[in-house]
Amino acid sequence: MAAFLFLVTVVICLIPFFKPDVLTANPQRVMTKKAWIAGAVSLYFLAIVAMAIFHQETTLPPGTVGDRIQFVVRDVESVVDLGETLQITYSRKSIYDGKDWVYGFADDAKKIIERFPELANGKKYKKLAFLVQVPTTDNLGHEGSVNGMKVFYDMEIFKGANFNNMVTYDYLELPEEIIFKRFGRENALEYCKSNLDVNKKFCAKALLK
Repeated sequence: MAAFLFLVTVVICLIPFFKPDVLTANPQRVMTKKAWIAGAVSLYFLAIVAMAIFHQETTLPPGTVGDRIQFVVRDVESVVDLGETLQITYSRKSIYDGKDWVYGFADDAKKIIERFPELANGKKYKKLAFLVQVPTTDNLGHEGSVNGMKVFYDMEIFKGANFNNMVTYDYLELPEEIIFKRFGRENALEYCKSNLDVNKKFCAKALLK
């Protein structure tokens, strides 16, 4: 929605820059002094809108750790504080195949871990545990979910990390432990058919029975 509003604003702001040349049959567009002034005002307005959208999407709301994490990643179902471990139940809503399930989780784990000190309200956690759910549909069409894998991160390894140099694939290589369940392993193996070169550690764990 924010991207759509931004695009509409850009289009509106560009309109004053152009005026039809009504004195000739040539469809050429010409710039006028009045258009320059209107355009400058419009660009100023555009900058304000852009900053407002950016601020809205990056500023965390008040609330619990769970509230803040769910604000950043909508597919987080619940967050449970277990003392030194923060347990996150994650269920991706839009899944097209096994590859999407694996990569989608890694991308959302990246969003959480990169901002974790801020999300955790200053509390220190030694472990971050993801219960990654797989959507299911039974023979009667009833939808549900089962655990596909449990992913554990040792948060100590991220102290001093240069997140600007890290990509989504890295977050599948860095877990301290991954426990695969049946459907999660099937999705992981599907993912590994085309991503073995970038996720050797993850795929090696998926292949272990």
